[in-house]
Amino acid sequence: MRIFALTFLMALTIGAMAACSKLRFMGPEFRPTPPGPMTAESVVLRHYVKGRESQRIYGEVARYYPRQSLMEIDGVRVFFYDGKSSNSQVSMLRSDRAVFYLRDEPT
Repeated sequence: MRIFALTFLMALTIGAMAACSKLRFMGPEFRPTPPGPMTAESVVLRHYVKGRESQRIYGEVARYYPRQSLMEIDGVRVFFYDGKSSNSQVSMLRSDRAVFYLRDEPT
């Protein structure tokens, strides 16, 4: 009985340590954002304010807005992301003209 209790306690300790390290690694800025308050204006503003952090916003788009197309609106390239990444898509998202256009309702 003591062996089972000791094994359970060790497993519980290891699991708690792994959970804490994962939360510390991810940080609050990498946690998903609910789709409700994200609008086209808020995401475009975040892209220009945060600059090179577009990869993080790219992940948020992939999580809630699964659709892919590339078009131009008012002279700005607009990208709908479908969850499949490629080097060309990531490179485009890092350019100065790439922005994200999110609809108010997720698909």
